[in-house]
Amino acid sequence: MSGLSESGEAANVQEISETLAVLHEPDALIELCAIGEERIDSGYYDDQDALAREAKRLSDSGRYSGVYVTLNPVKSDVPKRKGMGKNRLHHRVGSRTKDEDIQNRRWFSLDFDPVRAPKTSATTVEKAAASCCKSSTIGPLRRKWEMPDPVHADSGNGFYALYRADAAND
Repeated sequence: MSGLSESGEAANVQEISETLAVLHEPDALIELCAIGEERIDSGYYDDQDALAREAKRLSDSGRYSGVYVTLNPVKSDVPKRKGMGKNRLHHRVGSRTKDEDIQNRRWFSLDFDPVRAPKTSATTVEKAAASCCKSSTIGPLRRKWEMPDPVHADSGNGFYALYRADAAND
């Protein structure tokens, strides 16, 4: 999952929409997930404008430590199988998107996070170390395998390097 905003800053609907446009096709089904202290709220959206507005509301509420979306599109039957309507948030969900719920692999992601105790945020120093690790990994990958520049993203506690893919979810 990809984080949509950094903590401490108000979310911006336009930036969220632009991020969604990079990550997903316009008609993709995407899970929006908000993780709070004692709850996880989630919903499946094929309306990216509604998703962007809801992500902003969740992020700005201050009740969640992170607001995320799936990087890869979700199979169209997942909301029905989970008893969830589309384009709305469901509170205190029992399960979230699993690997077998993904339609296809649109992104290959490398996730660079510092090692830290569970349920703790990365310090500024730890996050800087994750950035250095990402930088020192991406350069050799690009040279050795002639890989393109990835999409760089902040994951909240570290960083992602995202590479476009077109692969079956098998």
